[in-house]
Amino acid sequence: MTTRTTSELSKAVMQKLAVIDAMESPSAQDHVMINARYEELMEGLREENLAYWENSEIPLVVFPALTDLVALHSGSAFGKPLAAVGDIEQAEMSIKRRIRRHTHKLSSAATIYQDDF
Repeated sequence: MTTRTTSELSKAVMQKLAVIDAMESPSAQDHVMINARYEELMEGLREENLAYWENSEIPLVVFPALTDLVALHSGSAFGKPLAAVGDIEQAEMSIKRRIRRHTHKLSSAATIYQDDF
């Protein structure tokens, strides 16, 4: 399974928000802030059974949608909100729908528990 890193996620989010161009990299502070937002969002995605991957190994199939989700929730920190405050929930639902398409494909490293009766 092809994966992306959190550094690549930070760069993709900053490019999505038009804060950096293709040849630039996020500052260390920006990376820390975006990574913290990503960690928070991953907790929610796991709670909803939408995330099956390790935080540091983002599957390529969900990377674009995850970039959009993190950008949605971190854009205001850069003065570049992607949606109005009242529209964030609607936008989040649309992005999560894209992620949900891939959740039935568990990674081979996922632990599956089975009860014996």
